[in-house]
Formats: sequence, C-alpha cells, structure tokens
Amino acid sequence: MASPFPFTSGQVLTAAQLNSIGEWTAYTPSTTGLTIGNGTLTGRYAQVNDLVFFNVSFVMGSTSAVTGNVSFSLPVTRVNTGVAGANGYYADTGTSYDIPAVCNMGATAVNLRVMTANSTYVTTQLISATVPFTWANTDTMSVAGFYEAA
Repeated sequence: MASPFPFTSGQVLTAAQLNSIGEWTAYTPSTTGLTIGNGTLTGRYAQVNDLVFFNVSFVMGSTSAVTGNVSFSLPVTRVNTGVAGANGYYADTGTSYDIPAVCNMGATAVNLRVMTANSTYVTTQLISATVPFTWANTDTMSVAGFYEAA
C-alpha cells in the first residue's frame, strides 16, 4: 500500500491506513561490483514519514562473482547529512565463517567494506573476489540499516 502520510489535523484514520504504517515493501536493488548470475538478490524497506528501514541480501550462485567495490542501491534517496546507520555480515557457508560487514552510505547507495587490523588501528578495505574470503556458491552478504529520506 502507498504511504498514508501526511495526515491532516482532525482526519479519521482507516484501519487500512493504520495497518500500512511501516509496512515492508519489496525492491530490487541495483548493484555494483557483482555479477549476479544465478545468485539471489533480495531487498525490502519500510518507510515511516522520513525514516526508512531497509535490508538487502545476496546469496551467491554458481555463476555469481564479486568483481569490485560492492554496493547496493537504497530504495529511497537519503539526506546525506541526516541520521543513518547500517551493518551486516558476510557468511562463508563452506566454513561457517561469519564476518561483520562495515557499511557507509551515500545519498543513493550503501557501500560494503571489511575491517582489517594490519596497522596500529583497525581500518576498512574494499571487499574483492578473495577478501574477506574467496566467495563461492551459497556464500552470503547481507546489510540492514536505517536513514532519513530526502
């Protein structure tokens, strides 16, 4: 259902309007740095006024590949200076190895990174075909977060 906002003073709300507040809606994010192949990409979001909650998951298929800097498009344009937060994980299903994903958001996309501790301070680096592990069939990358819509 379309967003019932904005309401007006004195308006009597219907059950359908109340039930649709924060209702999840599927979307297909566009990607960079991935060959989707026969992998499974899913996305969904819920918007309450200017607050957007989202999650995206990609399960690698046998013809999928990580080809560069991975990002997923956001469902609604973000205010670049507004409140935002995102986190996620990478799952190497062959070894049951899960690694926290580091994410940063621009106005239209969430970019995935991995933490690295090869210096005095923990930093981030881009993921690749072999970072944080060698990506293979059924491995997963997921991200979820929230932000202020433009």
